[in-house]
Amino acid sequence: MRRVLAARLIFFWFFAVWLDAGAHAEVKRIVVIKVDGVPQEVLDRELRRTDPGTHKSALPWMDRVFRQEGTRLANFYVRAISLSAPSWSLLDTGQHLQIHGNAEFDRYTYHIYDYLNFFPFYLGYALSYRVDMPGVEVLDDLGIPLLIDRFPYQASYQSFQLYQRGVRWKTLRHSFQRRFTSRSARDLLDEWTMGLELGSSVEDQTERELIEKLADPQIRYLDYFTGDYDHVAHSTPDPAAQRQALQRIDALVGRIWTAIEASPEATQTVLAIVSDHGMNTQPGVYSQGYDLVQFFNSREGGAHHVVTNRHPLTEFKLYLVRRFQARRRRLAEPDLLLFANNHWNFNVRGFNPGGNHGSLLRISTHSVLMLAGGSESGTPRGMVIEEPYDSLSFVPTILELMGFPRETPPLPGRPIRELLPTTGTAGGPP
Repeated sequence: MRRVLAARLIFFWFFAVWLDAGAHAEVKRIVVIKVDGVPQEVLDRELRRTDPGTHKSALPWMDRVFRQEGTRLANFYVRAISLSAPSWSLLDTGQHLQIHGNAEFDRYTYHIYDYLNFFPFYLGYALSYRVDMPGVEVLDDLGIPLLIDRFPYQASYQSFQLYQRGVRWKTLRHSFQRRFTSRSARDLLDEWTMGLELGSSVEDQTERELIEKLADPQIRYLDYFTGDYDHVAHSTPDPAAQRQALQRIDALVGRIWTAIEASPEATQTVLAIVSDHGMNTQPGVYSQGYDLVQFFNSREGGAHHVVTNRHPLTEFKLYLVRRFQARRRRLAEPDLLLFANNHWNFNVRGFNPGGNHGSLLRISTHSVLMLAGGSESGTPRGMVIEEPYDSLSFVPTILELMGFPRETPPLPGRPIRELLPTTGTAGGPP
């Protein structure tokens, strides 16, 4: 009888400790690494690959931080056509799609909403009639906030990305200054001959600023966007080239995680890495190379309004931005969607030997979501979540992790219940 009583007391003690740990689990800071176009299958393949030199995973930091000490979702999907602008809008808002393509057209004004083209945005900002990226302006007109909008401006840090508020002119200036002042004249001449790598300068400066911000306990939200893998995978289906792109991301994870561990909020910080969609990167799969957009837009092709990967640049007219900037957004619904058949990809720009996305195939819609946190964050360690979730689950999960009150009306996505002590506060039903 005494043994039974002792066993019960021990059970209830452990149960009380477990409840106390769940009640005190608190996340004060979230850091999000946004990786454009990374498929879950490719990432899993490289995580399983053993480096012959180190006898560790080919992606050692992601293996340690997320596979061993964090949580991975095995079935995380994009809830939309697998294109960057629609997919990131889901992850940045937690709301159903309002932006349905990388570019949209107003058939009444011929105005083009080009969500991927940064040049008109910077030019418009310099001319003082555009403040945010086009996608953000559209969402603001519709009254849809971004995840970052839940945090005070002074408590957040946002990198360069599609749904970007404002321009970080100081980041651009410092990146160019460092690029030219940290190299000898000979190195600059050699780089000028081969082509200046100014893009990497901006990424390096953004990373430095993010790491500096981690030392400030008042900062609650930080993100870092990289399109490195997406650019490489569009250019080549070579697994070695894609592995190198993922290894650069892995090294980035290592530097940021090391900075998080050294920060004052380390125990209550969560690091998340998320991709907007996957990509068909199988060797031997080639782009169609024939401009079907022009054909179907023509009279002979039926004069269709076509939505594809992105509109041809020849149709962009900068003067329309100023002329119709105050006009209400009236979009033409597409009457034709183009998808490539098996063993083919689609690209309106012509022949492309690399991978593409935009289809409804699993490899194009299967995204990445992994999280890891400090000792007081309550993030499970070594967990693989098999339950399927989609893009709409990301924002309500982050909001609930950080203790935000329930929104009215609630967000439509299901919070990822395996990551939370309770559910139902920030998002829809579990």
